[in-house]
Amino acid sequence: KAISRVDVFASSDEIKRIVKFRFKHFIGGAYDKVNIKEKIDEIKALFVGKGYFNFNIESVSKTSVADKNGIELRLVIKEGIQQIFSFTGNKLFSSQELLVKVKEEVSVEDSEYDQEKLKEKIKKKIMRFYEEMG
Repeated sequence: KAISRVDVFASSDEIKRIVKFRFKHFIGGAYDKVNIKEKIDEIKALFVGKGYFNFNIESVSKTSVADKNGIELRLVIKEGIQQIFSFTGNKLFSSQELLVKVKEEVSVEDSEYDQEKLKEKIKKKIMRFYEEMG
């Protein structure tokens, strides 16, 4: 059966719009669990990169559509609170360069955002970055 519709449930309209857009190419295509999992991982990485460290697609369900020969895909999202970073006192590297390094340190696998642990990870990453660059 082909996917006939994708519904996204999230507290933010912007997040709904982005996720729905990312899934729109699945409409009309056959349900493929592997491709859907890859898209979910891509979306998680996108939102972690935007500072949503607790971003999670809590459930993905498929339902047969009674009056059509299709499947409705439903995604339930908990995005958490967006964390914004700023750097002060950095003279050798731009804030953008440091932010790139910070984002490398934060992984999608970090299942639970802990502010103190995250601060410590970031501090260590920036210190290593400065040490490596001399």
